[in-house]
Amino acid sequence: MPHKIYIGNVPERARPDDYKDYFGKCGMIVNIEPKNGFGFVVSVPHQCANPLVWPWIYIQGR
Repeated sequence: MPHKIYIGNVPERARPDDYKDYFGKCGMIVNIEPKNGFGFVVSVPHQCANPLVWPWIYIQGR
């Protein structure tokens, strides 16, 4: 079952490929929903969500 993960404090210039480059290392990305300053990554399997929850994740230097 896919899990939707909130990613906050992301630069507005971040593109879906930036999310994919970073989060693709942890497993299969089903969907990426970039917004202004935040976004969502939908990934499977569930074990993928745990390594993604870090205090500081940097996308485009932020």
